[in-house]
Parts: sequence; structure tokens; C-alpha cells
Amino acid sequence: AIDSAKKGGWGRIGNADLDCSGNLTMEQLRGLSSMTKVVGKDAPVSIKVADGNMIITAGSKRGARMNREIEVDVSRNTSEECETVFGSHLPKLVDIIPSGPVIFYMGNKSALVLNHGEVAATLILKHQEGVDA
Repeated sequence: AIDSAKKGGWGRIGNADLDCSGNLTMEQLRGLSSMTKVVGKDAPVSIKVADGNMIITAGSKRGARMNREIEVDVSRNTSEECETVFGSHLPKLVDIIPSGPVIFYMGNKSALVLNHGEVAATLILKHQEGVDA
């Protein structure tokens, strides 16, 4: 699935469409773990791409929530909605990607791919079905 996703320009991975993509730097994503410390260690983390921004929200509808908005250079957005939800492990996984430029690919309720622009590092995360964000 990964080889065919690379060959297809990350337009889809497996059965999941990756409707939006863009550029950001890993420095913009650093510090997300502090959000999960504030809202609770098991809090889901959602990511939404809209209007040239990536909005990262930690927490659930029934509890404490914290948002962070990052300006990103969106190069493709073919979906009306581009939002997906991950478990509380997201900030720790993001921290393993080295600093520098990253191209992100994301689908609505499907997956998030962070592909580093300078070193061989790619992180692929699947949407957490049934998580109440």
C-alpha cells in the first residue's frame, strides 16, 4: 500500500483517499504534547485543514478542550471537509520526525501522512474510528 501511495503521489493510501495536502515545518508541530497534558492523557486529538490553516484540537466534546491553529501552505484540497481524529499518542509520534520541512497528506476520516522533505522519514497515522472528539 505504501509503495502504490508513493507512486500515486500520495493521492490515496490503501482504500483511503488523501484529499488535502500541503507544506509545513516540524517546528510548527512541536509542543503538542503539552496540550494532552492539559486536557488529559487519554484525550483524542483531531486535525482539521481549512482555509489555509491546520487546526489541532485535543480533548473531547464532554471535557476540557484545547486548540492550536497553524498556518500551512495548502497545495491540494479536493474535499469539502478534511478532518480526522487520532488517539492521545499523536503528539509523541509527531515528535519522532526530525526538524525541517514536511509535506502532509490527509484525508477526511482516513489518514495523515507526514513526509519529511530533507531526510528519509515518513509517518503514517490512521484515523481512529469511533473516537469521540
